[in-house]
Amino acid sequence: MMQLAFSTNAYLKFSFAEAARRLAEIGYAGIEIMADVPHAWPACLLEEQKQGIRRALAENRLAISNINAFRMNALSDPRQRCWHPSCI
Repeated sequence: MMQLAFSTNAYLKFSFAEAARRLAEIGYAGIEIMADVPHAWPACLLEEQKQGIRRALAENRLAISNINAFRMNALSDPRQRCWHPSCI
């Protein structure tokens, strides 16, 4: 049986925990974590946020499919607001 994952990229206006809850609620088995603000920008990811991500994954029974390191909202450029390649 195929299991699908969905990216938190589509949930920029929600916390990681809320994105995980919503994705699990609609039936996804996995989640792609966006390595960017507001979910998991590495330069600002505190231990408590890492624990929150782990907790949200466990509570919603979601597996990590991959880390999306493409988007870069954290270092916004007003000339081109979206789809900058990430520097990570």
